[in-house]
Amino acid sequence: MCLELLDEKPWLRLTGSWILPQHLYMYNGVYDKLKLSGRVTLQNPDYYREVFSAYINREPRRPHRIGGGPVCGTLDRHIDDVFFEKTLYCDKNGESCGFCREEWMR
Repeated sequence: MCLELLDEKPWLRLTGSWILPQHLYMYNGVYDKLKLSGRVTLQNPDYYREVFSAYINREPRRPHRIGGGPVCGTLDRHIDDVFFEKTLYCDKNGESCGFCREEWMR
């Protein structure tokens, strides 16, 4: 997503494909291995270890603290389980849905 679009529609930050450490439990039994990747976290080994530790220990983090890049880099807000689970099963058509837009306004 380009920054101009995010300025115009900031709620699109909520449509990212990141998974926070506290939401990993929703994937129990679905995977054998997980890969932690992020252009931002990989630039700083100490920061990478901090984020990696948060995922291993399932420590709550806000999107701006996981190194997800420009889209969630400024997203300093709590993402609760209800919101995250809803986005797992939605049709991924944010323009017609309004759920993420309404969550952003809350």
